[in-house]
Amino acid sequence: MDFARETGWLQYLNRYFGTDDLKPAQPDTVWHRQGGRSDVRLWWNSCFDLAPVRYSLYEATGPVVALSDYGDDFAAWDSFGWTVSTQQAHSGQTSFFSGSANNLANFIESAEPLSLPEGGLLSLYAWYATQEDWDSLAGFTRDICYVEWSPDRGEWHRLDSLYGDNRSWHELRYLLPAGAKYLRFRYVSDAGINGQGVFLDDIKVYGFGGLRTAAEGIPDTTAAVFGVPRDTTGYQYFVTATDSFGNVSMAGQFYKVEVKTWAEPYTRPAPFAGECELVLDFPAGETTDVLVYTLSGTLVRRFRDVTGQVLDWDVKNEAQRELADGLYIVVVQGRGFKKLGKIAKVARPTGSAR
Repeated sequence: MDFARETGWLQYLNRYFGTDDLKPAQPDTVWHRQGGRSDVRLWWNSCFDLAPVRYSLYEATGPVVALSDYGDDFAAWDSFGWTVSTQQAHSGQTSFFSGSANNLANFIESAEPLSLPEGGLLSLYAWYATQEDWDSLAGFTRDICYVEWSPDRGEWHRLDSLYGDNRSWHELRYLLPAGAKYLRFRYVSDAGINGQGVFLDDIKVYGFGGLRTAAEGIPDTTAAVFGVPRDTTGYQYFVTATDSFGNVSMAGQFYKVEVKTWAEPYTRPAPFAGECELVLDFPAGETTDVLVYTLSGTLVRRFRDVTGQVLDWDVKNEAQRELADGLYIVVVQGRGFKKLGKIAKVARPTGSAR
């Protein structure tokens, strides 16, 4: 077992037989650089995995703790079979213990719904040593602790399956969707021999004021985010890795980036061929004019008294004719405020509707 843990032998066997169920290592952001055009480039550490991996970068704002439990009692949970134990603890003197016996179906389930309108992140510490065995007819048999979420306590969705030998405390971090309102930790054992079971401690759920995927499917360990709106309270970035078998790593640690400059105006999509959105960044409460110029300085479109951060545009000029392909300058101008940006219009694909 020591050889398997220290050499990656299990990863090699899973990869060889095409049955890989091991997660890539957790990627953590280690550095960033801010450019002069409201852009941020981030770098993270490479994940060890024998299968090819791609990364997803997430951007969160306004994280708040929606649930915090230190494993002292079940006040925040509905429980069956689990106990508060002094055998193991990550912090304090106690943790939640699954039990260790044959044919268990024990669970703890959050008693009150979580408020995660923009999604969230679950963090917990786990220590476990569960039974695993090989049967020539049935294959692997395991005692497993399932980590699950539900929107209504009816249909449950699996985040992870904890099994095997993990006899030291490790933090586990899972991205939660906006529909997640309840959590459940469900321990199931069979009629075979038993391990020591599962211990859980320091359970936290973070809710976000905003959460978006800033970039995904990244083969490298760096990505740039453009047009980041000014926010001196800071953005929290984190990364996940997904291997070619679909195994998703733990979410990386939060990495804070403060943006103190206003973003240049840009379009979604960029470049654009037809109708698009002009994305603007200016002080709250400001009323601005948005002007679009050719590179030679000819005004082609003016939007007056704009108060919203997103402006729908049919890509027509003041005469209601569609703009020619090329580069344009966008000026966002208010009282004591001015910001410029470049946008690009490209030809529509052949055969596309106008």
